[in-house]
Amino acid sequence: FQRSEFRGFTPAGGLGANEGPFPVQHLGILRWGYGPASTLKVTAPADGGYELYWKARSDFQGQVVTVTVDGKQIGQASVPGSYTQFADTRIPLSLTAGEHEIELRYAQWHKEPPRPTAVLFQFLQVNRLTPS
Repeated sequence: FQRSEFRGFTPAGGLGANEGPFPVQHLGILRWGYGPASTLKVTAPADGGYELYWKARSDFQGQVVTVTVDGKQIGQASVPGSYTQFADTRIPLSLTAGEHEIELRYAQWHKEPPRPTAVLFQFLQVNRLTPS
């Protein structure tokens, strides 16, 4: 069972456990992406269009996430440096049926203990797009 905020993948590394909810801040479940990268395993049921969607923020101004699929870079996205504002990002994916690995590589992360936090996700999803 996957929470609706985090679905369409199996974490394979660099993604923290569910934290929250945080009702005082009006936030549900959150998950940290850890530096230098988070890895997601995806099983595509059919060839076609998919979308990597996240709503996230970072402690760092100028945070950039580089996205690779099966080792090939497909894009980059900025994540706002803010302690309160989360922003949406949608990255189109073209996947063949079968197993895939998506890596989110972070430009910056906290290098001191206890955790190498880079990006805080409110949503992180891989969704199949409906053919039009």
